[in-house]
Amino acid sequence: MKDILVQHYAIIDFVTGSPREVLRKAFEAGLLGDDVWMEMLKVRNQLAHDYDGEIVKEYCGTIVEVYIDMFYEFRRTIEKLYSGISRA
Repeated sequence: MKDILVQHYAIIDFVTGSPREVLRKAFEAGLLGDDVWMEMLKVRNQLAHDYDGEIVKEYCGTIVEVYIDMFYEFRRTIEKLYSGISRA
C-alpha cells in the first residue's frame, strides 16, 4: 500500500511509514474508503502480541466475515487504478 501511495500518488511525506500512518495516507488519497482498516490494524496488533486462544476465536468470525471482503475491495480498487494506467 505504501508503494502504491509513493509510486502512483507521489505521496512521500511519511514521517515513520508506520502501518497506521500508511493507512491514514491511503484514506486521505481515496485509496481506502472505510475506517474498518484502522480497526483491522488494532486487531492485528492485538493478535500479534496476545497468545490467548479465546481472543483469536473472538476475532476469527470478524476476519472471515468482514475483513477479508475489505481486502478484496482493495484489490479491485488497485486493479482499476492500474488498468487506467495501462490504457493511458
